[in-house]
Amino acid sequence: MTQSREVKRIPTALEPLKPKLKELWETGSIDLEEFLSQRRIAIVGTRNLDQRQTAAATVLAEQLAESGWAIVSGLALGTDQAAHRGCLRVGRPTAAVIASGFDRLAISARPLAKQIQANGLLLSEAKPDQRIERWRLVNRNRIIAGLSEAVIVFQSGCDGGTIYTVRDAWRLGRRVYSTSDSAAGRILLEEPARRLPELLKNFQLTIAERKLLGDRPLAQPLKDLNWLL
Repeated sequence: MTQSREVKRIPTALEPLKPKLKELWETGSIDLEEFLSQRRIAIVGTRNLDQRQTAAATVLAEQLAESGWAIVSGLALGTDQAAHRGCLRVGRPTAAVIASGFDRLAISARPLAKQIQANGLLLSEAKPDQRIERWRLVNRNRIIAGLSEAVIVFQSGCDGGTIYTVRDAWRLGRRVYSTSDSAAGRILLEEPARRLPELLKNFQLTIAERKLLGDRPLAQPLKDLNWLL
């Protein structure tokens, strides 16, 4: 994948990220500055969607995109790719944050990545020739949260990578919405936020951060998204 460039200045929205974002690479039809000038929302969730769930995730992204929102996700199979495709269908820009360099994309992601490169933005903190590594899969979730004004959890298991995005969204003060069709979704909607570190494997916080969690659920139901549409 050619014509990648290093982002010259880390934008304000990404400055609070932990660990600190030291470099960021981009490729696409728009640059990061232009993308951040739009309203942005993330749609994240499991890789394992059935046909009905895939269609629902795609329609959700379409509806949000038609209402003026740019979609952020991670280009993984399942929820991520459905969200990107829904946005592209209505001609709105989408941003995909990936865990490898652009030249090391997984084969399954390459066709959609080319579409996004032509009609959106690809981002990575890995240099173009760097391979995917587990720690990068975790760390890219904070970028997804940082780029977004709100995060939607479409489907997720209690130990899924999506929970990292939820945790980072909470750290950054972003709104979190969720469906109730998955185990993690029900926990996010029903359980007191203070219980999340014990109920969700990847929602791990410092002792100081835990003290900030309250008795109200962290997420709001998807029906409350009406204010966005």
